[in-house]
Order: sequence, then C-alpha cells, then structure tokens
Amino acid sequence: MKGHSKLLSIQIKNLGVIESATINLVDGLNVLTGETGAGKTMVLTALQLILGGKADAKLVRNGSDRLLVAAEFEVNRKFSEIVEELGGSVEDNILIITRTVTSDGKSKASLGGAPVPAATLASIGEELIEIHAQSSSLRLAKESVQRELIDLYAGNEEILNEYQNQLLKFKEAKNRLVELEKALKNRDSEISRLKEIADISKKFELSENIYDEISNEISKLEAVEDLNRSVVIALEILNGEDSNLTSCLQSSLKSLQIGANLDKELSTIAGEFKDGLRTIQNVISDLERYKETLNADPARFDYLQSRKADLNGLVKRFGKNEEKNESINSLVMQAKSAKAQIEDLSGGEERLGELAKEIKKDKELLFKFAQELSESRKKAAKRASEDITREFSDLALTGSMLEISVEVPENLEESKLGNFGVDTVQFNFASHKSAKLSPLSKRASGGELSRVMLAIEVVLSQNSQIGTFIFDEVDSGVGGKAAIEVGRKLATVANSSQVVVVTHLPQVAVWAKNHLVVEKSDNGDVVESSVFPVTGEERAIEIARLLSGQESSETAREHARELLEMVGNSAIR
Repeated sequence: MKGHSKLLSIQIKNLGVIESATINLVDGLNVLTGETGAGKTMVLTALQLILGGKADAKLVRNGSDRLLVAAEFEVNRKFSEIVEELGGSVEDNILIITRTVTSDGKSKASLGGAPVPAATLASIGEELIEIHAQSSSLRLAKESVQRELIDLYAGNEEILNEYQNQLLKFKEAKNRLVELEKALKNRDSEISRLKEIADISKKFELSENIYDEISNEISKLEAVEDLNRSVVIALEILNGEDSNLTSCLQSSLKSLQIGANLDKELSTIAGEFKDGLRTIQNVISDLERYKETLNADPARFDYLQSRKADLNGLVKRFGKNEEKNESINSLVMQAKSAKAQIEDLSGGEERLGELAKEIKKDKELLFKFAQELSESRKKAAKRASEDITREFSDLALTGSMLEISVEVPENLEESKLGNFGVDTVQFNFASHKSAKLSPLSKRASGGELSRVMLAIEVVLSQNSQIGTFIFDEVDSGVGGKAAIEVGRKLATVANSSQVVVVTHLPQVAVWAKNHLVVEKSDNGDVVESSVFPVTGEERAIEIARLLSGQESSETAREHARELLEMVGNSAIR
C-alpha cells in the first residue's frame, strides 16, 4: 500500500469511559462501530491527544490520577531522521508516540522516547494522519497544502525541482554580482586578503566549530582527575559491594512483579519502575564508557594549547566582535568561497559583464519555468475540480460544487518569485447551485465537510503524502444508497492509504477490512468500554444491530449477510 506511514495500534488507559483498550489497525479500511456512549468518540480523542491536541483534566477517567494514550506507527527512513533530530529514536521503522494527562490537567508528551512539547506532536502529526471531523482542525484549509496537492495531482515534481534549482542559481548569481561590484572598488587589496585567508585556513587546518572542540577537550583534560573521581564514586554507589543500588532495585522490582499479577494499578506502577531501572542500567553503561575516555595525556594537552593559541591569534586579527568560535567559522566560510571570488575579481569589469549576462539568462529561464508551473497547475485544477464535483452526487451532496482556483499575477516580476512559483492556489466550495463559492473552511461544516473531504481524497489520495486518514461524521445525514456510496468511496481511498472510520451506518461498516466494535458494560457505578474485532457471524450480528437496533432479529441478520456478500463481490475489494 502506498503511504509514507501507517498507524499500527492505539493504546488507551483511563480515558473517559475507557479503562484500558488496545486497538490494532491494518492496511486498508478500518471501521469502528458501537452503541451511543460506548466510547467511539474517545478513540478519536486519543488520536487528537497523540497529535498534540489540547489536554483537558476532564478527560481523565473518574477515580484515576492520569490517562495514557500511545500510538505505534510504521514510518520510513526519512521520517525516522526527523524524529532522531528531535532527540527521539525509531527502532525497526517503528515510532511510538505517547501522551499523558493528569487529573490536575498537567500534560507530558514523548516522541520516540524523547520528551517533547505538544506543539512538536502537532507538527509531526500533520505528516502522519489527516483527521476529518467537525472538531478537528482542517489541514486542507491551508494554502500550502492545497498547492502541494495540486502539484502532486499534476505530477509537477520535475518542473518544480527545475524551478527551485533555477531560483537558487539566480539568487546566487545576483549575490555574486553585488559582492563583485563592492570588491572591485578595492580589487588588489581584496584579492590579497582572500588569498591570505585561503592560505591561513589550509595552514591551520581550520574547520567549522574547531575552536569549541579544542576548548572542550582542553577543559576535559584539565579536569580529568576530578571527572574520574566523580564517575568512580557514582559507579561505586550504583554497583559497589557495600551499596549495590541496582541489585536492590532489581530485588524490589521482582517483589512488585509478583504483586502486579494481582492488581492492575500495581502492574502499572511496576511497569514504570521497570522503565526507571532500565534507564539507570543505561546510565551505568554510559558512565563506564565515559570513564574509559578519561586518560591524562600531557603531550596531547600541550598540542591543544598550542592550537588554541594560534586560533586566538586569528580571532584577534580577523574577528569582528563575534564569539570566538563564530569568528573561526566565518574564516572557514570565507576560505571556501575565496577561489570563486578571486576568479571574479581577477576578471575585473569583464567578469562583471559576464555575470550580468548570466543573470539575465537565469532570470529568463526562471520566468519560463514559473509559467510552465502555472499552466500545469491551472490545467490540473480544472480537471481536479470537475472530478471532485462529480463525486458529490454519490455522497448526498447534489448541487454542491468545488472549484480550485489558481491565481497568477498579470505581470511576472522578480519580486513575486517565491520558492514554489508565483501562484496562489485555493479550494472554494458552494453547498448548492445558488450559493456563492467561498474558501472551503468557511462554507462546509460537520458531516458535510467530512464528505467533501472524502470526495477530495477519492480524487487526490493516489498521490497523497499522508499515510492514514481518519473520518468521523462522514455519514452524517445520509442513508440508503448514498450511505453505500460513502462506504464505497472510503474503500476506494483505502486502496492507496490507510483509512479509519467511526460510523453508525451498516452500509458503511460492511466495507471494512478490519471491523472493530466498541462495547460498553454497566458495572455498578463505573462504565467500562472495550474494543475488539469482529469477523464471520459475529460481524453479521453487529451489522444486524446497526440495521435494526436488535442483534436477535433474523430478518436484520439476513439483510446484513446480503450487504456483506455484496461488498465481497465488489471489484474494489
């Protein structure tokens, strides 16, 4: 299945009516059904928390001190690198995101094991999941996303890359021209200065951040005895014969684990204890590795001191009131560009003229690419508008219309050239024939909006960068044949992306590849919910309940079997 990511599972503890639930998801169409008040909404709430949604103490289950939601995603290497840059880790392409909320409203989030602000989850989440629900933010309302979708639909990757490369080339040439014009006023002295910087960089083997690296190593060598003493004492406390802390903690954990089999609350505490012990064990390993690096080396110390003295001399000579490391970094950058600058200066006015001609040609080619990009977008927008509007009639949106506009400046000017061309892309929607077209986010609402989004995804999902789509209220206000078509469209999207749908309609539920039921049971004063998959006859019973409100109705069961057979014979599946 195409998609940059996939939602594998959701774990929920003490969220609303749900005490504990694990929801396993598959490729294709996943459907959640259940009685009103069973907790289907809580599943969406869990996902919204995972994606950086607002924490609310009211979400914590009565009698509990905190809630926990965790999601497991399968991601690609590119996404893994983004997570690692944020301090998290991804093992075997599996990313785990967690969120906790305490009964006093305090929230903690982790991305791949690393603590992060909720805002980071929101940013990351935009690349993982698209939620279409009345209560969710509308990602597709963003102009940048709308432009990206049209580019994907049009297959503009190549022309967009050509444009962006040309834009970069154009800007670099303009900067070189400006620098050359300044330098030509003091040509001879500037050439001498650049040659000197290049020679100095080579002589002293300059590299970025070398000043800080040398300073840090000197500090470490100066304090090697104190550092070693600190590490030794710490390790003795943790592993020493007199006070073996880890051994005591391991014994405590064994005791807790015996009791954990008898009580869920203690099991949770034992799990936290185990995580803490693992952290301490990792710290011990890190300390032992660090201790091995603490070796006094007088020769190395003298060498580094000499290097630092040389660098201080360069800072004093060439620095411009910057921090010392930045001064050296500036020299490194100047040395890298010195050769090209010397060539420009040596050519004098002749080179100035060549650069001006080069810039003119670059600009002409840049305008050409921008125009090609605009034309491609306009053609794609027209096709996509017609295709999406055509889908509306099957989704009980007869008379509705979507128009994708691509606005291009009348006069193409240099000042209007952006990183993605010169166009403004906007999705406009009208709910009926006499309605005025307005930006999508301002016209559609509730279930109508979800169905509009579904139509868009049906047409554009083949090239979508999102791996998982969540639909809630997509079947609001529809039934009969329209409901069957909603299910069919969802199944179509699910052929290229993972789809999760919360529904109360049997005509939608029958299209599921993975049918999950959220069930509630009244246990005294506490309402508990569980989530479990249904197949075969159990699934027919659930479909029958959705049809008639009665699981025992043989007529409803027979109708349910007919619906399931119809879907089973569909070419979409």
